[in-house]
Amino acid sequence: RKPLAPLPIGESAMGDACSCDRTRIPGDDLVWGDQAPKEAPNVGVAGDGFGWTVQEEAQKEQGRKKALEKALTSSFPFQGFDVACFDADKDEHKFTLTSEAAANLKALATALKACPKTCIRVCAHVAPLAHLNSAFLSLAMARFVRETLQKNGCKNIIAAQGAGVSFYGHTGIELAKCEAEEAASIDEEMNKLENSFEVRLAKVLRLDISFEGVDLNKFDPDKDVTEFNDVASKNLDRIAQVLDESPDTCIRIFGYCGPPSHPNCVKLSHVRAQRVREALHSRGALSTIAAMGLGLVDGLGPRCELAVCTMEEIVKIRGEVAAMDAVMLQGNELQGNEAPAALVIGFENKPKAMGWKGKEVEISLLSRPLGLTFSEDVVPVKITKLVKDGYAMSRGVKVGMAVKSVNGQSAVGMQYPEIFELLKRGTELLPSSD
Repeated sequence: RKPLAPLPIGESAMGDACSCDRTRIPGDDLVWGDQAPKEAPNVGVAGDGFGWTVQEEAQKEQGRKKALEKALTSSFPFQGFDVACFDADKDEHKFTLTSEAAANLKALATALKACPKTCIRVCAHVAPLAHLNSAFLSLAMARFVRETLQKNGCKNIIAAQGAGVSFYGHTGIELAKCEAEEAASIDEEMNKLENSFEVRLAKVLRLDISFEGVDLNKFDPDKDVTEFNDVASKNLDRIAQVLDESPDTCIRIFGYCGPPSHPNCVKLSHVRAQRVREALHSRGALSTIAAMGLGLVDGLGPRCELAVCTMEEIVKIRGEVAAMDAVMLQGNELQGNEAPAALVIGFENKPKAMGWKGKEVEISLLSRPLGLTFSEDVVPVKITKLVKDGYAMSRGVKVGMAVKSVNGQSAVGMQYPEIFELLKRGTELLPSSD
C-alpha cells in the first residue's frame, strides 16, 4: 500500500477549507489562534434555565435602590403623647404609630429585605422642652422603630440614635443609609448615653412615690404621720443613691392629694412633699430640695412628683411655701374653719384643646397677686387673661377656664356679683408675695 498523503494546509479532514488557527468549538466562547473574540453575548448559556440578562438584572438592582431611597424619606409620625409625663422605662410599649407611619414602615421593611447588605440609622428627636428625659425618650422612639422593622423580617444592620431635643421644633424620625462602622459607633454612643448621670437621674425621678391613703375627716396633718407604701420606700433609696453622685443638682418636689376634696388637702399634700425631702436627706442626698404641696388637682391619687430644677425655681418655690405657711397659720389662729387654707377655685373647661375635656378641676392659689383677669358682668365667669409666667399660670390656670366653685361653694346658678364677691373675699385672705 501507498502511505496516505498529508492534508493540504488550510483544509480540514472533511475538506471544508476552514483555517485551523481560526476554528472554535461551536457554542463556546474560546477562540483558537489569534482571532479577537466577538462581544460577549448578553445571555446565559443556552438552556441553562436562567431567564434574565445582565442588563435586566442591573435595572432591577437600580429599582431596588430607588425603592429604598423613597422609603427612607417617608414620614413616620407617632400619635401624640405628653413628653413631660412619658416614662421611657414603663411606657415604651405605649408608642403608637399613625396609620400612615405604619404603612410607610411596612414599605421600608420590604425595601430593606430586598437590599439585605444595606445598613441604616434611625434618628429620633423630640420637640423643644426643658425636660431631662428628652434624650432617653428619643432613644426609646428610635429603638421602637428598629424593633418594628425587625419584627417585619428585616435582618439589616440598623443603628438606633436618640438626638434629644430637635432643632426642627417638632417630634419626628429621620432615616438614612450608613456604613456598618458608623452603625456600630452610634450604638456604642447610645449605650454610653443610657449609663450617663442625666439619664439615670431622669429615670429614677420618674419612680413611684405614693402614700397610704387617709381619711381627711379623721386625719390631722399637724399631728398624724402619713406613711409611704413599700414601693415608695425602695424607690427613695434608688433616688438618693443617684443624687449622691451630683450634690449640686437642685430638685423640686410637688405633693398631691387624692379625691375627695377637703379643706386640708393642701396642707396634707405639703406635709407629704416635706416628708419626701426629709427622707432623701436622711438617706444621704445633699442636693438642694424645695418641697411644696398643691392639694387636689387631678384624680391620680396621693403622691409626690420629683423633677430637676434651677436655683431660681428653688427660691421661687420657697417664697410660695412661706406664703402658704402664713395662710395656714392664719387659719389656725381663727376659730373654726372660717378661713380656708387657700383660695381653691373649681374650674370647668369644656374645650378639649385645653386638655381638661369638660371635667372640673380644683386649683389652689396660695398667695397674691394672682396674675389673672376674670371676665366681667357675665356668667359663667371665665379667665380672660394671664400674666406670662405669673403665679396663676404656674399653678395650671389657663385662659378660657370657667369658675364653677370657690372654696367648696358651688357657683352654679349664682349671678356675677355673688361670684365676684366670693373671689374677692378669698383673694383678700391670701398673703402678698410682693
